[in-house]
Amino acid sequence: MQTEPRLPVTDESEALEFLELLEGAPFSAPYTGQVIDWLIRDSTVHAPDTSPAARAVAALWRYAAGRDLGAGEIAERVRDVMHAMSLVADEHYAADPSPRRHRPVHGRSVRKLCVAAGRRRSLAGPGRTVVIAQGAHGHTVYRPETLAHHSVIA
Repeated sequence: MQTEPRLPVTDESEALEFLELLEGAPFSAPYTGQVIDWLIRDSTVHAPDTSPAARAVAALWRYAAGRDLGAGEIAERVRDVMHAMSLVADEHYAADPSPRRHRPVHGRSVRKLCVAAGRRRSLAGPGRTVVIAQGAHGHTVYRPETLAHHSVIA
């Protein structure tokens, strides 16, 4: 079951991660990154009573809801980022199947993979797992782990 995305305006660290994930998202139009950068910089001028990151997130949502240059693609990536942030809730994951020896994967890294894959290919699995479909090449399942399960490598 997919979780409903929420706007991360109340938590500064979530708003900062939102911006980082959005800036690293894949875009088809070459100017989209520049539009996002402009929106983030321009938002710091307004509403001094809220955090700069929260203002930038709100400005991006407003722009994505409009019809200006790149708004449709920005709206898609904003939804991908919100989906990834809602889907990947744990600190560490184990990738299955993994061709390498077991190593924990940080939740932030799994979020980046979900944004790159998009909402249609990053899915919630049973028991808080995250499944990223790779088309005809299969899928990777990320299972949440606790640090207690990790062995210390010296």
